[in-house]
Amino acid sequence: MAYKVFVSSTRIDLPRHREAVKNALLKTGYFPVEMEDFGARDAEPVTACLGLVGESDLFVGVYAWRYGFMPPGAARSITAEELEQARRLGKPRFCFLVDESQPWPAVPGMAEESPESRELLRALKSSLRAERMVASFNTPDELALEVVTALRGWEMAKAPAADPERRQQPDERGR
Repeated sequence: MAYKVFVSSTRIDLPRHREAVKNALLKTGYFPVEMEDFGARDAEPVTACLGLVGESDLFVGVYAWRYGFMPPGAARSITAEELEQARRLGKPRFCFLVDESQPWPAVPGMAEESPESRELLRALKSSLRAERMVASFNTPDELALEVVTALRGWEMAKAPAADPERRQQPDERGR
């Protein structure tokens, strides 16, 4: 089965990371659902994103140095809303946090996050660390490997539960 994997992150600061994750997912038989492929829709952006989270089988969240866009009047960024939607729907969630001991390259022309956004990002990361196991990353390739490893591990862990007799049946050599 080709699982649909919703990839959530900020975009402007992580284009190489997102591309590496997309390529790794495609090479390993997953179907990535990413903002780069949303296209034109007759829907408000947050509603469309949350709908796509619902249509996906798995959720991958990548959190680095930006909290993300907060629509006017919203309490959370779109990226944080996507995570909350996956949580509400009970989707398997795999979260990856940048290794904050490493310097993060500045993106030319990108405004610095506000103190409020930095605090919201800090709180989001802190809550993720408290509620689930997370993995850290430095490079795009390292992130891609972490993502695929986590998803394959999840598949392997659930496979025996789906078919317990399969594990107990001897193979053709009687083992």
